Amino acid sequence: MSSIFSIGLSGLNSAKAALSTTSHNIGHVNTPGYHRQRVSQAAAFPSFEGYGYLGRGVELTAVNRVYNRYLERQLANATTQDANYATQLNTLAQLDDLLGDPATSLSTSISGMFKSLQGINASPESIPARQAAINGMQAFAGNVQLLNTRLEELRQGTNTQIRATVSQVNAIASQIADINVQIQSLSQADAMPNDLLDQRDQLVLDLNKLVKADVTVQSDGRYTISIGSGQALVASGEHFPLEVVENAVDPQKLEIAYAGSNGTVRIPDRLFDGGSLSGLINSKAEAINRAQADLGRLVIEVADQMNRQSSLGRDLYNEQGGPLFKDLNGFRPLAVGEVNPATGQVETLESQMKAYRDAAANFSVVVSDPSRLAVGSSLKAGSLDATQPVQPVITSIWQTAPGNHEDYAPTGKAPDLPAGGFEVRYDAASSSFVVAKPATGYEIVPNGQAAGGFILRATDPANKLTIEFKAEGMGKDDKTFTIGNKASGLDTAEGKADFQPADNANMLEMIKIQTKDTMSSTPNGTTNFTPPGSAIKTTNFEGFFGQLVSFVGSKTNEVKVAAEAQVTTLKETYLARESFSGVNLDEEAANLIRYQQAYQASSKVIQIAQQIFSDLLQMR
Repeated sequence: MSSIFSIGLSGLNSAKAALSTTSHNIGHVNTPGYHRQRVSQAAAFPSFEGYGYLGRGVELTAVNRVYNRYLERQLANATTQDANYATQLNTLAQLDDLLGDPATSLSTSISGMFKSLQGINASPESIPARQAAINGMQAFAGNVQLLNTRLEELRQGTNTQIRATVSQVNAIASQIADINVQIQSLSQADAMPNDLLDQRDQLVLDLNKLVKADVTVQSDGRYTISIGSGQALVASGEHFPLEVVENAVDPQKLEIAYAGSNGTVRIPDRLFDGGSLSGLINSKAEAINRAQADLGRLVIEVADQMNRQSSLGRDLYNEQGGPLFKDLNGFRPLAVGEVNPATGQVETLESQMKAYRDAAANFSVVVSDPSRLAVGSSLKAGSLDATQPVQPVITSIWQTAPGNHEDYAPTGKAPDLPAGGFEVRYDAASSSFVVAKPATGYEIVPNGQAAGGFILRATDPANKLTIEFKAEGMGKDDKTFTIGNKASGLDTAEGKADFQPADNANMLEMIKIQTKDTMSSTPNGTTNFTPPGSAIKTTNFEGFFGQLVSFVGSKTNEVKVAAEAQVTTLKETYLARESFSGVNLDEEAANLIRYQQAYQASSKVIQIAQQIFSDLLQMR
């Protein structure tokens, strides 16, 4: 009777364990990371009775999770990439909206600035027209500062998120290390604390949302978790925290450092290829940095070109023109790898980035007196024949090394012309001009960029002097005229300014800057923001800003498409995992009925064994 009783009891215990496990599954149907559990059982070792082996009931062997490491790894990879793209898209969308906003778009304000300069042409002496031009420049400078401030806010916000994400990574890694210790202490033979295993796997999944983490399972069941190129974040029960450090050259560039057993080591940004931390780093490196660097490069060139042209003209007091914008050439970095003579240091991406940010922050208008706008030319034309009116040169300007900032050094003085200036002779027979004096060293060629215009230039490439003039209203006869410097400053003998007839020659040249190809494309925003000196100028200011807007828009769309595809991938991977190891309430309900019937049947066996035993006792 004892064997029947023990068999019934083993079945009862087995059904009870199965019912408890099923109830546990149902209770955790909505618990994140929970894996369905099931009871494993086997026949107890039989007893030999001479005529054969009789069964001794059932034994419980284990309570196991329904777990597939391959699916878990797929889900972790899909999760980390989803977080990466989602974070990038969030940042890029903000940047795209900022650059595309008419209120902060520089294309409109650049156009408005040059339009205000054009207002001077009709009346070069008009103070209101000159003041409107200054207002246009100030509006552009204000828009630059507004855009730079918004970009800086976006940068600071990203840096704040990087610090917060690293803190979360450390917190989760510390929890995983603690659970590692608990699992090791609670594990016995093949019996594992399943709920702790689920908690640890969910923490690993949460960690992958922040940073791509690789998991290695040790022989005792503990996890070793590494990031980057193999830096251990968790090793058994030990946690090696990450740190956020500032770059020595550019404090605004945050770097992730690993506090390992051999000291603190900085992890290169390129090694982070998943999780929201990667998304923050990548969006800042590829988009925010590009936007701020291009803004800085743009305003350096605007200030350089406009100041240079201003220094070539004369103001209402007939004095040499001064700068319109704050000189930013001191912020101009070289290409990565070149030695900067100002610092003696090799230019790096970080030093470039800091220089461009500083340039944008310092961009401002320095001219405030409208009479000081250098609207007129520094040159004057005159006829050698006193009986003939001065007609030949309607527009004349001079430039030194146009387009090359390295050869530009505003001196605040009139151009260095040969003694006595130039004598230029018009040959009616050939409809061309020649330099009559000096006899050698200079030539006159047609100006391909100005119809009816001519260029007087030195034949020696080392001499950068260039004079552009346009002859209008000249008769058919041969004429000789001079090109010389206007008188400058006050006439101390008479106590009055030596005013020349007002003209708009220099302003016309300044307006041309709007359409000149003064900018070359950004070479590669992730490794170099500055093109080499030999780079060809391919676009103007508005075109350059348009290239930036187009780049950010294209990058945003690229990440958006990738993010949408990754959402689908993550959903499919999650469903595959859930279909294998998730809780199915219909299945669990069926199991409840099955295990209930098994429990009742085992109870009936015990009841029958008890009845038989009682009947035997009564027979005695």
